Amino acid sequence: MSLQEVKGETSRVWVFKDIVIKEQTAFLEYDLLCREKTILSVLDKYHHFPKVRLWLGKILGLSYCGVPVIKATLPDDWEVQLAEIHSALVKEKIIHRDVRPENFLIKDCMLYLIDFGWAILKDEPPFGPDCIGDKFKSPTGWDDNYSFQQVVNYWKHIND
Repeated sequence: MSLQEVKGETSRVWVFKDIVIKEQTAFLEYDLLCREKTILSVLDKYHHFPKVRLWLGKILGLSYCGVPVIKATLPDDWEVQLAEIHSALVKEKIIHRDVRPENFLIKDCMLYLIDFGWAILKDEPPFGPDCIGDKFKSPTGWDDNYSFQQVVNYWKHIND
């Protein structure tokens, strides 16, 4: 397997074997990779989230979490897995702020939520542009409960 560059909205992202390497290229006024590393360290004890494998200040290495979710790869228990992911975030008081189908990957029938650069702890003030979360964001602001429900609705009707 060779080094493969994949699309990233705020970072250059490379995949090599079982590791994903990220280098931030946008919104440089925010240290998104450091934030992602910090949040993922809190979530390290749970399944469904990337594991931090490498931290070099400006470079973040994460465990490979698979491919984008499509109807053919959506596991039978996807609703249970989505609830487990949401429950872990609530328990750790983490607000992802960018929950949308594109930020879920699948590997070996397990869903993973990725892209924690914009995440905050419940008591932290939000930062960054208002466009985070796209059409899966609540009209009243960042609300992961709303965003998770939007993902459920999307996946229930995927390829209908």
